[in-house]
Amino acid sequence: MDQELRASRPAPGRSCGACGQQSPPVRVREVCDRVGSRIHQSEEEVERCKPFFPDNQAADIVHAATCLHAGAVLISNDRHFERIERAGLIEVWTISEAIKNLLTNDKE
Repeated sequence: MDQELRASRPAPGRSCGACGQQSPPVRVREVCDRVGSRIHQSEEEVERCKPFFPDNQAADIVHAATCLHAGAVLISNDRHFERIERAGLIEVWTISEAIKNLLTNDKE
């Protein structure tokens, strides 16, 4: 967990086109602390999700670990989550699938 990771885009050493700022180093635990204020995923859940993502995808790792902890469906069009879904660790829906599934469930 002490390994320094960078948040999603921009890539290390690059600046964001929209604001021109360099992407700061982010530790996975720091993202957990910020994002997980309501749902506290364990170190084990984060570690279980980590192998499915590049090191620079700390936010995606935490997002997946949060869904793993809560038993929630992760809703995203990001293809970053395909490997973890194929492995059966979490369920992932695209936004279109989520709308379809949620609207279908609402009518029942």
